[in-house]
Amino acid sequence: MGSPQVLVPACSDQAVASLAEKWRTIDDYEVRIDRRRQIVLELGLGPINLVGMDVGGMVVYAYASRHPDEVRRLVLSETLIPGFGLEEMMNPSAEGGTYGFGFHGQVDLATFLTQGKETEYLTPFYRLTSVRPDAEEYGAAHYLPHFTGPNGIRGGFQHYGAMIEDGKANRAEFTTRLPMPVLVLNGDHGYYRGQLLAGARQVAENIETDVIAQASHAYAFDNPQATAERFRRFFAVSDTERLVIVDEIRQFMARYASTPTTNSSTSSRGCSHRRRPSRSMTRKASRS
Repeated sequence: MGSPQVLVPACSDQAVASLAEKWRTIDDYEVRIDRRRQIVLELGLGPINLVGMDVGGMVVYAYASRHPDEVRRLVLSETLIPGFGLEEMMNPSAEGGTYGFGFHGQVDLATFLTQGKETEYLTPFYRLTSVRPDAEEYGAAHYLPHFTGPNGIRGGFQHYGAMIEDGKANRAEFTTRLPMPVLVLNGDHGYYRGQLLAGARQVAENIETDVIAQASHAYAFDNPQATAERFRRFFAVSDTERLVIVDEIRQFMARYASTPTTNSSTSSRGCSHRRRPSRSMTRKASRS
C-alpha cells in the first residue's frame, strides 16, 4: 500500500512579514486555485482528495467546481459556499446570520477600527470556536502573531472583502453538480451545519454528512483522533474503485502477455521494451 502524500498550504514567517505587499488587493479564488493546482500538476498527484475548512472550504469548493475531473473526493467543513448560502448568513437579521461577514468585508473600516487592537478583538474568537480550555492561549501564541504585523489584520479581512464577488463567480461557473463524493463535516458544537448542508445539496450529487464529537468550529484541534478516523474512512478506496483498478491491471497484463517476442534472448529482455503501466494506474494500485 503506497504512502499518501499530504499537501497543506502554509504561511511562512517570510510570507507573514510581507502581508502588506501581498494583500493590498483582494486575492481572488482564481489566483488561490491556480497556485495550489500548479503544485498538484507539477508533482503529478491527481486526482486528489481535497479538504477545506472555514475560508479554506470556500477555496476547495471553487477548485472542485472548476476542475471536477481532477478531484477524487471533497470535504467541506465548518464553512459556507459563496453564491449558495453564504450571502444569507451575511445578514445579521436573518436566522443564524452574523455581523462578522459584513463587518469584516468592509476592509478599510474594519482595519481602521481593529488595527492596534488585534489582541483584544481576535482573542475571544479562539475561545468561541473551540471546546478546549487552552484554546485562547494556543490561539494567542500560534495565530495572533500572523495578524499583529504591519497590515496583517487587513490581510485577514481581505478574504471577506472578496466573498460577494466570489459568490458571483461561483454562480457564473456553475453548470452542473459536482460528480465526486462530498463530505459535509462539522463539529457538534460548530457553526452553520444546516446552512452548509443546504448549500452543498445545491451543488453536489453525492453527499455524506457527519459531525465530530466534542468539537467546535476548530474540530481538528479539538478532537484530532476522531477527525483523522473520519477522514480515513471517507478517503478509503471503495469496492467499486478497487474493482476498476483490478480490471485495469488485468487488461494491462493481458496486453503484456500477448506482446510477441522474436526469440528467447529478446524474451529475457522483454521488460525493457514492453509497455509499462501508466502513472495513473500505478498510483491507483498503490491506494488499494
